[in-house]
Amino acid sequence: MPVTYQAEFRYTKEKEVLALTRILPDGTQDTSPVNLDEIHQLEDQTRDFKWNQSPELSRQIGERLFTILNGDRQTLLRALKEANEYSETLQLVVKAEGPASNLPFELLYHTDFLVPSQLHLIRRVSDRGIKTMPETANRPLKILFMACSPIDTYPVLEFEKEEDTILEVTKNLPVEIDVEDTGSLEGLGEWLETAKYDVVHITGHADIDKEGNPIFWMEDDEGLRVPVKPAQLWKKLSLNLPGLVFLSGCRTGEAPEHVAALSFAHHLVAGHVSTVLGWGLPVSDVGARLAAKILYHDLSRGINILDAVLRARKELFEHRSKDWPIFRLFSDGTPLHVPLVTRGQKKRPKPRELQYTYMVRNTLMW
Repeated sequence: MPVTYQAEFRYTKEKEVLALTRILPDGTQDTSPVNLDEIHQLEDQTRDFKWNQSPELSRQIGERLFTILNGDRQTLLRALKEANEYSETLQLVVKAEGPASNLPFELLYHTDFLVPSQLHLIRRVSDRGIKTMPETANRPLKILFMACSPIDTYPVLEFEKEEDTILEVTKNLPVEIDVEDTGSLEGLGEWLETAKYDVVHITGHADIDKEGNPIFWMEDDEGLRVPVKPAQLWKKLSLNLPGLVFLSGCRTGEAPEHVAALSFAHHLVAGHVSTVLGWGLPVSDVGARLAAKILYHDLSRGINILDAVLRARKELFEHRSKDWPIFRLFSDGTPLHVPLVTRGQKKRPKPRELQYTYMVRNTLMW
């Protein structure tokens, strides 16, 4: 069984005091008030988009976050020790409301940064899926890749490189990849009306508008940009809910600054997508490609979501990418240690390969 440590930031009924409940792997709890001045200071530091560009600032923020989660009773250290004794990677589940919800817990630091190799960090949105029993499918991983690149949006994304990277890294693996090429919400709906996928990967520009609403820029019939809100995307995804949605766009995992605001990824999980990946700040094309490369290579081999995300974070960290601490995983509590597909499957001919074989055979016959 996975070893789990849960940190829950909740307001009192009077909404006056923010408290942190630390739940250890054995179920024992430790609750204490949170110093809101400390939280607000961290908020002020992390509002600047440059925090992930500075290793020293990242370390300082990570140390302070570790101190908060560890508490006076050294609960996080004890949980890490227990996971190590079981030869497990500790699952750190953070549930947060109020100003703590957008803090960069991915930066946790104790003698070193912990998340790239020693922790599975999960941002728990709800407990909707905690009692589900996911089943591993004995078939190739099914991915729908969708690129949104409106002609009036800059800079132009190198989405072809992202698509090519995914196709190249999985070419010898059991995976089926469909490509939605209109970049439109309607096009996505057409695919999901007739097919069910393990993963829906959406790449493109995303942002938070002036009113504080998270948006994803998709395309209309003429290729011009259209702002899509979480509820609109959710409506299409609900036609055939995937097990995982990867919003590979800037700030898709970032909550707006105003009170009670939620990230795009958070909204989707609240709408019953079980697991969503997003980026907590603007992300580079190179970082997004590397994360996708590792993620789909591992998922198609029968590696579970937690281990695939862990290795993607580690690769970003080891490549000195500034994007490693902004890669965020949101969940409804559905167990993530169960692989989407079984290991050891033999590669099956992909549709493109079958089409090529058919064309060659017909040519030889003529």
